[in-house]
Amino acid sequence: MTSVVNVSNGEECDIYCGRPSKWGNQFRIGMMHQGQKLSRAGAVEAHRDWFLYSADGHELQQDIEELRDQRLGCHCVPLLCHCQTYVDFLSTKPRPPVNVTPSRARIPLRRLRH
Repeated sequence: MTSVVNVSNGEECDIYCGRPSKWGNQFRIGMMHQGQKLSRAGAVEAHRDWFLYSADGHELQQDIEELRDQRLGCHCVPLLCHCQTYVDFLSTKPRPPVNVTPSRARIPLRRLRH
């Protein structure tokens, strides 16, 4: 199960998702975005919208399986955190199939009677 831990408190993570990693939130608290100064909630919402709807966000979605079943490290939790977007996305996305090499054994086909 994917979870989020606070690395500022010394918690160990498997994958760091803060800035400047590829998983970091480029929307900072206090920055101007669409004519408004972002609050924590606004920064998380802007990141979620970017991740879900932008071309760059769709590109990052291609790597989302890297985060499955990992402890994601950020500095926000237990406060609202952009990493929750990744946790929520993974919880709605089915696991990819396990790579199984098809058997080369022939399965006999029944002959149809006419």
